[in-house]
Amino acid sequence: DKEAFVKFLGMVQYPEAVDYLVELSTITNNESLRISCIKSLGLIGDKTRAPLFRKYLNMELAADNISQDLVVALSESLGLLKDDFSFPIFEQMLQDNDWPLRYAAAVGLGFLGLGGEALAEALLKERNNETKIAMLDALGKIGNVSYVDVIVKFLDQTGTPYEDRICARFARYKRYQDVKICDMAKEALINIGEDAIPYLIAHFQDEDTN
Repeated sequence: DKEAFVKFLGMVQYPEAVDYLVELSTITNNESLRISCIKSLGLIGDKTRAPLFRKYLNMELAADNISQDLVVALSESLGLLKDDFSFPIFEQMLQDNDWPLRYAAAVGLGFLGLGGEALAEALLKERNNETKIAMLDALGKIGNVSYVDVIVKFLDQTGTPYEDRICARFARYKRYQDVKICDMAKEALINIGEDAIPYLIAHFQDEDTN
């Protein structure tokens, strides 16, 4: 079907499809198809489309009924496009009272490769499991060893994303369904690589002596 074809264009990163995908994302009333267009455009990597995505994101954030799926797709694509102008938008989203926006901000920052300090600080205060996992994933993508001390604090958390009471603005989005917090913490450390090993040794030595 058309949506599968759109996803395929992104998977193969077919640059000649950019204009077609932009037009389709603008005219379609099918939100799922629009999201697939946005994700494929992010994968193709045409940075000239970033201003349009930023416009879409700001419009969605100002709406009364926010689609988390769409916000996440836009944040992910802006991150993939390495759009530094999105950074202040993500920073603001990271401080939002509604966890779905904090979650989307973490996704965007992870692909953008910026905002590690803000993410680490927010992670320590975060109560929503799904958002914790997204933040750990983002810190792993950023790959800065200075955040290892924060990541190791989550190695013993076995919680998974759970059904949370969500304000009426948001639809449910389950990117990390059934992923344990501790498993994503391990994955983040693996992504950081060998530089994380001394911090891990110190963490487990301290654990053994307490």
